[in-house]
Amino acid sequence: MDAPLRRWLLTAGLAALAGTGCTQSRSVQVQGPAPQWMSPADEAAPVARGQSPDEPKAPTGPIVITEAMPDPLAKTPPAATPRSLVQPASATTASRSGLSALSNPLHDKQIQVAAFIGTNVVITDDEVYQMVRQRAAEYIELFGSEQTKKEQAVYREELRKLIERELIILELFTRMKKNKAEDKIEGLNDHAREQANARLATYRKARGVPEEEFIKVLRAQGLTYNGIRRQLERDALVQVYLEQMLKDKGKFVTLNDLWDYYTANPKEFTVDEKIKWLDCFVSFQRFGTAAEAKEYAENLWRAASAGGDFVEIIKKSGHGDSGLRNGEGLGTKRGDFQPAELESVIVESKEGQLSPLLQTATGYHIVKVVSVQKAGVREFDGKVQSEIRGKLTKQLQEKEYVKMIDDLWRRYRPKVVGE
Repeated sequence: MDAPLRRWLLTAGLAALAGTGCTQSRSVQVQGPAPQWMSPADEAAPVARGQSPDEPKAPTGPIVITEAMPDPLAKTPPAATPRSLVQPASATTASRSGLSALSNPLHDKQIQVAAFIGTNVVITDDEVYQMVRQRAAEYIELFGSEQTKKEQAVYREELRKLIERELIILELFTRMKKNKAEDKIEGLNDHAREQANARLATYRKARGVPEEEFIKVLRAQGLTYNGIRRQLERDALVQVYLEQMLKDKGKFVTLNDLWDYYTANPKEFTVDEKIKWLDCFVSFQRFGTAAEAKEYAENLWRAASAGGDFVEIIKKSGHGDSGLRNGEGLGTKRGDFQPAELESVIVESKEGQLSPLLQTATGYHIVKVVSVQKAGVREFDGKVQSEIRGKLTKQLQEKEYVKMIDDLWRRYRPKVVGE
């Protein structure tokens, strides 16, 4: 496997792809005559007898694990854990709760329980390591005690995120069952799977990485495709709950809110000129005569004009380095385009327009403009409104999140193994 590709994917956004709570998910509402699964009565859930209303609270800082934490990248697997602790009591119980049974995605070591919530929700060390390894860029270049300290800090942070994620999902399914909406759980899980698969497909397509190669890269980092997909599925469920929670509380972003934010932050919507274009280069050096090079370039132009996939033509038949960038040419604004003699054609072309053969000192170029962003303040269009709505909605969610997590931690009492 190509080592540079592995390093590139390591730092190209895997953490952002699978980070807890980052899923952009459409709102899914529970339908039917049953009441909403979140109500004022739910918010004021009674405290169990003998339980202080203030204890136990979600920790305000990182979770502290008293036992020595195993090295996330160690080759020696941790000691075996009894299967009765790793899996729910029965598949039937797990299915009724809306939570799927856990399995070991790496298949090369015994997994251990890192934390659990009640009797049905288990978080394994393997799940935590999957998250830790996505942040390897934060500690991989450190040495000795500094690396160990950083790995442990990342482990604690990711364990806490996973506990919070599972608390929210547990509350989601608990409220759905309480409001007699259990028949909607399967559909909700289907929605989460669709969201996860779509995000993975978009991620691979944007980087031009086939699925098989992507899986190999993940394995080289100690990650699994199924593990990443599970994270995205769980994140989608969390997003559904947060969106529904705000809706039930009557907290939402209005059009006036969007306009106020837009007018108050003009710099945020000021953009430079940006032209995305594709460049197919045919080199004179590959042919005995200039006429042969021209004939070859004309054949490529005809194939592209006939509707052929221009990116694939560039990758398979072009002679330039644009094939390594998924066909993209160098430069995005006036003065930066390379070769410079192509600039006038690029800036005058319309989106989707294929140029004629363009001869330079080294060969022929065929260019195609994909998109044009003009310099200035972006219009208050649907795309801008969607971006602002996402940002303001996230701010609302974050305000409610702290209060909600503290309450869930108190009511469900998650346990970290080793504390």
